[in-house]
Amino acid sequence: MARADLEEVFYSAAALLGETPFLNAKYKDYAGLKARAELKNGRVTVAVSRGFRDAPREVLLGLALHLLSGLYRKRVDTALVRPYKEFVSGKGAAELSNALRGAHGRDAKGEAKGENHDLDEMLDGLYRDYSFLFEGVKKPHACWSKLRGRRRLGWFDDAFHKIVLNKGL
Repeated sequence: MARADLEEVFYSAAALLGETPFLNAKYKDYAGLKARAELKNGRVTVAVSRGFRDAPREVLLGLALHLLSGLYRKRVDTALVRPYKEFVSGKGAAELSNALRGAHGRDAKGEAKGENHDLDEMLDGLYRDYSFLFEGVKKPHACWSKLRGRRRLGWFDDAFHKIVLNKGL
């Protein structure tokens, strides 16, 4: 959907809310499915992730109503916002968000060799000893986090196919 079509969807949403703002809506290269709207001096500036470019019109209208209702503090019929919420919570949206993170996000640059343990050696040992479990599974990169965390011991970053372990371990 072109930029002019995006603005038209946001003007339609504003009309449904009973508002007539000056609008500037554009697509941006976000590292995920993200959208934001800002109201300043009667002018609404909207930035929407390029991941929404191929979304159906109903999804974009739901997104526009969701953003603008927050700006103007107005309630919206949930049936109008439902297509957007279903789109964002679907499996395809998660895959699209990971693809966008892989293309535009920042990769955590961590070392596999720590003070006491080398994660590459440990992962190689796991793949060697339990090869029957990992048949056909691409080996992820493992690294230590830059900072010590208090709550999460580790996580898998699907966008970069990387296991990150808390430096405090």
